Amino acid sequence: PLVALLGSGSAAAREHAAGALANLANGRPEHAEAVGAAKALPPLLALLQQAPEGKDAAALRGCGGAGVAARAASALALASLHAPNAAEVRSEGGVAVLATALGAGVSEAAAALVNVSKGDAAARDALLAAGGAALLVREVSAGAPAAQAEAAGAIATLAADSARLAEAVVAAGGGGGFFP
Repeated sequence: PLVALLGSGSAAAREHAAGALANLANGRPEHAEAVGAAKALPPLLALLQQAPEGKDAAALRGCGGAGVAARAASALALASLHAPNAAEVRSEGGVAVLATALGAGVSEAAAALVNVSKGDAAARDALLAAGGAALLVREVSAGAPAAQAEAAGAIATLAADSARLAEAVVAAGGGGGFFP
């Protein structure tokens, strides 16, 4: 029933269903596996693609805050700790979707990007192609404190995993702008 709500429920029902899936997957590998087996990953990605623009975009902001997109990104982050789920998210074009969500202010997408991209060269290349390094630097530079922590953690993990990504982060920082 939770997966069905992701695609057909009210906005509140979609938000709570995504939040429930995130909480179920949190720290429980067998539950993260079940989230993938239930085919929840494509509808979670679809919720990120339906994110509102303009004045309605405030509903998706905030690390740990309310909003359908924030909850969907959190569910993807936690479910993607299970390697087959991360592979499915990648195969569904999830790196680009998550990068777009990060650019729209969904700071929770940073954690999902880490879990989907870590250890996978093609995913890191997709992240670079989507401008992910600049988006992460922007969050570190100007995001809310919780968003800064998410983005800094993503940079720390992904830069350790990829020299190209580390170089892109330094280049996106604009020299003195990133390293005061």
